[in-house]
Amino acid sequence: MIKAKILSNIRNGDEEELGHLYVKYKDEFIKFAIKNFDVGEEVAKDIFTDLLIDFRNSIVRGKLKQIEVRIKTYLFSIGRNMLIKHIKEQPKENIDKYNDTLIDEEGINNDEQNEILLSLIETHLPKQCGKILKLYYYDCRSYKQIQNWLNYSSVESVMNQKSKCIKQLKKMVKLVEVQYKLFN
Repeated sequence: MIKAKILSNIRNGDEEELGHLYVKYKDEFIKFAIKNFDVGEEVAKDIFTDLLIDFRNSIVRGKLKQIEVRIKTYLFSIGRNMLIKHIKEQPKENIDKYNDTLIDEEGINNDEQNEILLSLIETHLPKQCGKILKLYYYDCRSYKQIQNWLNYSSVESVMNQKSKCIKQLKKMVKLVEVQYKLFN
């Protein structure tokens, strides 16, 4: 009943209802986006605002008459799709950008950087992370191929796992960089 009332209020032009949804879910959505999609706070805010505008427009135009799930679930589902679209529109991550953090005053050449990265991947990351990163960056395999080869349920789950692996790798690269500077 509450969902029907909220939809009816929005359909009848009650902007205050959208304001309540914004305040109620904004912070939680931003945390969700940052944690699961590796986007910045501003991007997460923009996407949340866009999803509320899309939500409102769908109701006003009559495309959305009722919701079978909780409003939060519906909004986060729209937001998840928008985040995935945003990530797909970004230039492909290139492992070379992580190499840059390994260079000091004397310089480490690319072969040494790649050797260090491969060593970190093989010895310190979980095996599944190593497989994903090698398939994606070194063998240039698509998310779909990785999904099939490693038996993931969806392409999105491969993307999410790769993002988590990259975060772990970044932390390790920073640690190696600190150790390198301390001992050289």
